[in-house]
Amino acid sequence: MRLLGVILLLVLGLPGVARAAVPTADTGAFVVSSQRVDSRTLDLSVSSPNVEGTRRSVRLLLPPGWSQTATRTWPVLYFLHGGADDYRSWSDKTDLKAWSAGKDVIIVLPDTSWCSAYSDWWNYGNGGSPKWETFVTIDVRQILERGYRASGVRAVAGNSMG
Repeated sequence: MRLLGVILLLVLGLPGVARAAVPTADTGAFVVSSQRVDSRTLDLSVSSPNVEGTRRSVRLLLPPGWSQTATRTWPVLYFLHGGADDYRSWSDKTDLKAWSAGKDVIIVLPDTSWCSAYSDWWNYGNGGSPKWETFVTIDVRQILERGYRASGVRAVAGNSMG
């Protein structure tokens, strides 16, 4: 019983102890976990009601001086991968990481399924999931703007279906 009480305090938060707010998109999407790959690379695991599966990865290539507690924001450049690739493709298979070093921009590499075309699927007029366009333009954008110091200045590039 004592163990249950400790677990509840950890899950619900200790009284009087402030917890960091988890940035959430209007759709309910949120970051489940994050992992530092190296000094400039941060991988996010995002839970979204708009996509296939329970979580999708988003890789961030961070600019000099970036931190979640910075007082400034940075412009954002999205790179969308092709159909046979994933969120690591731009950073692992191109010189994007070297090219972006020292640049004053957050590079965003979102994941999708192999045939999403980054679009909200029609589903024979029924709508619903998967909504890949919504995932990138609403879920990921709002999470980054609300918790990762992304500004409203955005651009996008991609290859093949991206």
